[in-house]
Amino acid sequence: MSTLHSGWHNERISLLGTLGTPQFVVLGLGLLPALFFLQAQAWILFAVALLSWLLLFAVVALPIRERPAWLWIADGLMHMIGKSTRADQYTAKAVGSGLSSEEATQFDLPGGLQGFEVFDGPTHAPSDMRRLCVLKDPEGGWVMVARLEHPGLSLTDPDAGDRWASALGDMLSAVARGEQLPHRVSLYVRTVPDDGAERAAWRRANSPTDVPEQVARDAEAVEASVLSQSISHEVYCAIRFRDEALVAGASRSTRRTLDSRIAAMYRALPEVTGLLTSAGCEQVTWLSKGEVAAAVRTGFNPAAAQSIQVARAAKALGFDAFDEVQPAAAGPSAAPSPHARYYDHDGFRSAAYSLILPEMGTQVGSLGPLLTPGQPGERRSLALHYEPFDDKEASKAAEAQSTNAFLQSEMKAKRGFRVSAKTRKLRQVTASQEEILARGHTLTRMTGVAVVTVPASMPIETHMALMEASARRRKFELMRLDLAQPLGFVSGVLPFAVGMPKRRGAK
Repeated sequence: MSTLHSGWHNERISLLGTLGTPQFVVLGLGLLPALFFLQAQAWILFAVALLSWLLLFAVVALPIRERPAWLWIADGLMHMIGKSTRADQYTAKAVGSGLSSEEATQFDLPGGLQGFEVFDGPTHAPSDMRRLCVLKDPEGGWVMVARLEHPGLSLTDPDAGDRWASALGDMLSAVARGEQLPHRVSLYVRTVPDDGAERAAWRRANSPTDVPEQVARDAEAVEASVLSQSISHEVYCAIRFRDEALVAGASRSTRRTLDSRIAAMYRALPEVTGLLTSAGCEQVTWLSKGEVAAAVRTGFNPAAAQSIQVARAAKALGFDAFDEVQPAAAGPSAAPSPHARYYDHDGFRSAAYSLILPEMGTQVGSLGPLLTPGQPGERRSLALHYEPFDDKEASKAAEAQSTNAFLQSEMKAKRGFRVSAKTRKLRQVTASQEEILARGHTLTRMTGVAVVTVPASMPIETHMALMEASARRRKFELMRLDLAQPLGFVSGVLPFAVGMPKRRGAK
């Protein structure tokens, strides 16, 4: 029987935990007029100032669907300004004009992806002469991408699933303790409706020719029935390195050079490959610039995935086929101003959701329904971002969260309020974290993003409802990322290790 996994909770477990230093400063300054009128005994002005401060507190501090009201207001204003001025529309540079050879080697992507820089690393190994792709994000982090081949969890026995889950925990624990290992691991799974082209290429190369005619017709009928229901998957892993970690391991004379940073990342690849293999991956292929561009292209345009898979299969059989994409052609040709509830790109529409784990716990493989398209033509994507703490940070965070949960329940009890079962459970979970850390485990931040994509001619609202129903069937909750759909699409579909909110106090 599969193990029931639980023990997670929201990173900020109280109202005060959602406030940062800027919010406290704003609330403190907003309270000064009320205190001044109180001291002057101007009661009417004091009442007006106090009511104004309470309104300010509601806007700044009270969360609405996990986001404060001021952020909803700011995003709403930016959304209206962008649509009225058309400043958030995107058109690729290659549309209507030619590109130089240098421009063709750089990504041309919309929105927040415009700040990414791309570099060619040295050859990976003597047996692999490809130059791997190295990405630098706008925050200064360094990213590398791998394509994974994994047998999946739907047909495995529960014991194998638990072993792979334990191996994933061991991988995150090793990443947390490695000085020059990546600090973030992002896993991406995307469905690809199979049109049978790859299977047909394999059959042409391997099928016998001396079979009876009736047997051949029956085999074709069975093949057509199976392919009409078959779904293949693309699986990617993106790892992100902190710049300061890469610099710290280099010598003083070379620590600020690009080559030293890339060399430090290359040294980590064998260990990361071994950790992924122990988690059940049958093959781990680190991608070149053209292969990363192909992954991005199929993210924006699911229809391109089939032709790239055919070229990849033909190349594996020894044919001369080009299965890469020029980086300048990786993005969409055009993207209009994003809708509040979905994102338009290259004739497709995508709706992104934040994944909320069930409080009662879940089992390995329970996310399978989220990756089962509800109707033909639909693509579903799921991204899980992991960011483990190191031992010192984990102990500090566990102690702070345990103290916060304890004070929250004690304050309710002393003031005569009923302490709910949810609050008692949170106190138990946070209190047990320190014992778990003492046994050698680590604390990990995790976020999940689910995305459904359909052609623009299909009703996106219908497929959104099917996606939400799939999540409810396994007790998961999906929260639609209104007014943040472009970022949600990037976080859930494109393997750039983007999507983890910045941790308070992190450098």
